[in-house]
Amino acid sequence: MILVVAAIIIREGKVLIDKRKSNHVSIDGLWALPGGQVEDIETPKDALVREIQEVLSCTVVPDILIHSCLNRYLFREDRYLLGECVILFYTCSLAEGEPVVSDDSMYEIKWVAPKEAQLLDSLPGTIEAIGKVIGRGL
Repeated sequence: MILVVAAIIIREGKVLIDKRKSNHVSIDGLWALPGGQVEDIETPKDALVREIQEVLSCTVVPDILIHSCLNRYLFREDRYLLGECVILFYTCSLAEGEPVVSDDSMYEIKWVAPKEAQLLDSLPGTIEAIGKVIGRGL
């Protein structure tokens, strides 16, 4: 099973989300919170800092683990090979830089109001994680 981390970055009441680009048919084109896979030698927070730097060219400071979920996804269009990952969602603050798409794992990024995020096709756990942050007033 793969361990994945995702950043919940909020600015002026809006959440940063990205539209995923993937060869996994059940992920491509869906909206998600930015992040990526935890490597064997990393803590989840260290992985989140590295992944955000790689994909958005900015630095975050991870704070609270706010939500987690199990995600099953398809590896190929024949829909026979399934993978599983556990996603850990952390609140994060921007420490340095402005987020920009800087690799080929996403089509675009945008800042959206939480209610707007609820209307988008998104990866499992995304809307729930955003809801928990907004519910806590973070």
